[in-house]
Amino acid sequence: KCDGGKWSNESAATCTSCVVGKSSSTGASECSDCAVNQYQPDKGKSSCLTCDPVKGLGSAPGSSWCRKCLPGFFEDETADEYSSSDDKHTACAAIPDGVVCAKGGRCGTTVDKLYLDKGWFRFSDTSTAIYRCKHPTNCVGGFHDRSYHANGSLGGASAGTAYCQDGSFGPLCGACVASYYMDTLTDSCVECAGLQEAKEDAGNSSHLSFYIVVSLAAAAAVLLMLATRYSEKVKDMVKSRRFQGKVVKWKKRLAAIFKTMQIIVLLNFNQIERTPRAEASAYPKPYDGFVVLFEFMALDFNFLPLACARGERFGHLDYLFISTVVPFAFFTLSIGVIVLLRKFKPTGSQYAGPLKGLVALMILVLPSISRTICQSFRCEEFDGGSGVEKSYLMADLGIDCLTSTYTLQFVYSLVCIVIFPVGVPLAFACILFPLRARLDPPAPTEAEAIALRAEDEGLEHSIARQLFRVYRPRYWWYELVDISRRLALTCFVLVFESMGTMLTF
Repeated sequence: KCDGGKWSNESAATCTSCVVGKSSSTGASECSDCAVNQYQPDKGKSSCLTCDPVKGLGSAPGSSWCRKCLPGFFEDETADEYSSSDDKHTACAAIPDGVVCAKGGRCGTTVDKLYLDKGWFRFSDTSTAIYRCKHPTNCVGGFHDRSYHANGSLGGASAGTAYCQDGSFGPLCGACVASYYMDTLTDSCVECAGLQEAKEDAGNSSHLSFYIVVSLAAAAAVLLMLATRYSEKVKDMVKSRRFQGKVVKWKKRLAAIFKTMQIIVLLNFNQIERTPRAEASAYPKPYDGFVVLFEFMALDFNFLPLACARGERFGHLDYLFISTVVPFAFFTLSIGVIVLLRKFKPTGSQYAGPLKGLVALMILVLPSISRTICQSFRCEEFDGGSGVEKSYLMADLGIDCLTSTYTLQFVYSLVCIVIFPVGVPLAFACILFPLRARLDPPAPTEAEAIALRAEDEGLEHSIARQLFRVYRPRYWWYELVDISRRLALTCFVLVFESMGTMLTF
């Protein structure tokens, strides 16, 4: 009678040890294969060992080691404990989010066979890090070497970028190739050839809402001008103190609404983190769709299909250049013209109206300009596979942070910070502070102080009027606080690396 781990038949004089992958009980006439998800690496054993289910290890019947992975796991060749040898366990890792497994989907048994779901991306077939795409429609999923589509890249390479649909390329399929533009309504790269059709179908709601608002404002202005010109009654009403007071009151209300909506829109398109709950918007559905309708209030160029007008890719560096050079040139040229007019063609008001208009315009566009500048610094690290780390600009994944392009952009953005988010508020402060005694004149009551300030013709024609006119005398400095608040809510939030800390702020 043989001991456990050995066997013999009736005619045998000796007992034989069980080979690896088998076991036997006492008195057995043969050895039995280890069951599924069990193993035995040694000879002559009376029982089999169980593969560790926590590590996802499994095995076929009669296995000497755990060389398979359980459902929901894949063979991770990048793990330190991985071994391709048959005399050791393999290494398994849990199937990450973004891999198709449920309802008969293909998980993949090894790293290179992971089958990605739509809306997900990875950098190589040796990378176990899978990322949710910022623009999910651009990412078509599939295998790394056989995704649904592989398009041409920015440089015209034939290989293209795996996982990306037609018209998109690069990390997370986050950039559009030439003749395509990023459509904010579909959140994907759209061919420029279909732009006219989209306009005819009123497909782009942000453009449509922009046109509606501009048309209504223009119609109201034309009607008021005509009524003022041809109706004495309307002319007298417009010149009346009561009407002027209502105009000022509605200007305050509309300015407050516009500034608030601008903050909401800019915050909506800020990039804080890339997580399932912070995909591309700071707001939940369907509210994010409502915010998109008013994205033109950001007063930047991002909602315009500039790539189609240019005929080639339009990236963050291009937006940065337009958002800084165009305003700087416009304001510099406008101020220069006014200075020349004051010298060679002086008037009683000394062109205070256009100057106040320039100040009002700068107050409105400063947050969007500053946000574009501040988005030029933050890079995001990615696992490129095979131990390679990649770094790309979070605002434009088509810009590699390890290249000279990023270095040039970094230096240029530092200069722009000095000019716009730092320089403009300082310039406004330099305008206001010398006038502080006149802005808050000594008076027994606040009403009298307001009356004294209103009687000061120098202040009425001053460039500073746009900075203090809606505030009480003792709060003459509050426009500086409001500008700082808007810059903090649209630019400073970019320093936070999670939605939680940003929303807390």
